[in-house]
Amino acid sequence: MAVSWAGVPGVQHSAPTPATADTVLARVQQALERLGSISGDVVEYGTARGHPFTQHVGSFTFTARGDYRIEQTGQGITFTYDAIRRVAQRCVYRDGEALYSEVARDLPDPGPFFSPWMGTSQVLDRSVAAYARAVIAELDPDVPVTPVEWEGRRAWSVTVPEPLAGGGDDGTARIVVDVQSGYPLAVEHWSADGEVSGTRIQNVRVGDHVPRSRFTLAEGAGDKLLPMSERFRRLSLQQAAALGSRAATGFTPYSAGWVPRGYRLSGVTGAVDGAFLGDYRPVRAGETGSLTVVLTYRRGFDRFCIVSRWRSDNPPGSDDPFDEDSAALTESIPVELTSGSLRGETANVVLGLPDWPHLYVTTGAGGSVSVSVAGDLTRDELARIAGSFRPIGD
Repeated sequence: MAVSWAGVPGVQHSAPTPATADTVLARVQQALERLGSISGDVVEYGTARGHPFTQHVGSFTFTARGDYRIEQTGQGITFTYDAIRRVAQRCVYRDGEALYSEVARDLPDPGPFFSPWMGTSQVLDRSVAAYARAVIAELDPDVPVTPVEWEGRRAWSVTVPEPLAGGGDDGTARIVVDVQSGYPLAVEHWSADGEVSGTRIQNVRVGDHVPRSRFTLAEGAGDKLLPMSERFRRLSLQQAAALGSRAATGFTPYSAGWVPRGYRLSGVTGAVDGAFLGDYRPVRAGETGSLTVVLTYRRGFDRFCIVSRWRSDNPPGSDDPFDEDSAALTESIPVELTSGSLRGETANVVLGLPDWPHLYVTTGAGGSVSVSVAGDLTRDELARIAGSFRPIGD
């Protein structure tokens, strides 16, 4: 299943040490645990009815602390998040001048449930990196991976079959992974008739010191506080456990009894009716319409979240809470949970861009509760976490 990358922009044949899918996956996990920062430019490219196209989407800077700066070049929009101050900004520019900016304060830890923030292009968030790792984990451990060179960087490339939306013959997904950082440098989707759409990272910089000032935009351009900062509040585990008592049909927020090595709980947040737990828009007893509890876990660059949601009407049902439109067919694979508090329930595992790798399960009276896991996880890790679900506080 190794691929030749002749003709792909930025990729040349080279002779770094050959690898297998198993060794590449281990290297990716180790690198992302230790990675302090990464930045680069993102380019979308491919063919449309046989005609090639290339578009510079923007640039990004991420740190293991959780900060990010995302610049969408064509739209004149810059997003920043300061993980220490927990302040996000969105600034709109025209001809280099700031027109206006928006600010959200006291935000939860960034992760799959809370980002991309305010509509930033998903190609610039980290779901692509999470997808690449999950796909490599699906391969036979001994599958050979082709060593290549990418803009002077040592890298590996691999290809996997990929069903496409709309039916027809399957396509293929091709992935190039940087040896040093474990970050994907390119993800391509090929149709059976030879059409390609891809995303590549150029001008990669790994491990540089990034001053905090890079994640703060100049204020005064008509700043306004966004309601997003009024939706979720940070909680203790005890407060999150007690939140379930406000549901009319019974609701238990869940945590994980098992997490992959190195992960730690970094944030607990919750909302009632999308409000500030009733403090922003008072919610009277018996009028609660929805409850959400989010637990965020982190390990260096890696993040994942467990989301427990209850609704009094229009229950989540079997809908995928992370579903996104995409060219690739997002397959939902049923998995029966054989352990944990949801033993006997059927969960669904989803791996496919532009979604984060995730699992979701519907439970509770009338299917009123949805519990999901999403983030930098493989299929086996998603299933194992779900199999260890237990009520918060147990």
